[in-house]
Amino acid sequence: MGVVPLEDAKRRAQDARLDLVEVGPNADPPVVRVMDWGKVKIFFRYRQLRRPELGIAILDKVSDAIEGVGEVETRSGLEGRQMTMVLNPIAQD
Repeated sequence: MGVVPLEDAKRRAQDARLDLVEVGPNADPPVVRVMDWGKVKIFFRYRQLRRPELGIAILDKVSDAIEGVGEVETRSGLEGRQMTMVLNPIAQD
């Protein structure tokens, strides 16, 4: 899209029902990307695979933190080396 004013970028993201995510805060001007930020993934490494309950606790904290503004659409158990949770915003009136 090139360089656009912040308000225009916010409007484009909102129109597409996507998120505006800052990916290059130290650049001049800062770099942002319009993307679907609705997934929270936890990757397990080596010995962490023996403790999947720690990943479950993290996902529980995230779902508690978004209470009132978002909801959990789907949540997986340990699949290979990762757990995934998909979140949806709650429509605000």
